[in-house]
Amino acid sequence: MAGIPYQYSMSIKHYSDPYGLLVNRVASCAGHTRTVGFMLNMLGIPYQHMNEGQYSHQWVRVQIDGVWYCVDGQVGMMMAEPSPGWHPAMTGQTLYTDGKGNFWVR
Repeated sequence: MAGIPYQYSMSIKHYSDPYGLLVNRVASCAGHTRTVGFMLNMLGIPYQHMNEGQYSHQWVRVQIDGVWYCVDGQVGMMMAEPSPGWHPAMTGQTLYTDGKGNFWVR
């Protein structure tokens, strides 16, 4: 998650759950996604875990005020989806940031 220094791993214990990210500071994209999902559950906000259980990039899809968002905790990104299930990494687009929480794709 943005602002939490962490190490990427797919082999260390708890790499794919909130404990791994929040306590061990070791996680894969699955760990970041489950951490975001855990927080959304605490707020009572339903979400979709995209590509769960697959050897592929994972992120959260959430609907807020009728708008669907792509939320990627690994890079700290939240963007309105131009199409259902969209993520720049899955479309071959490049994700850019200004380092201040603003993201765009090309």
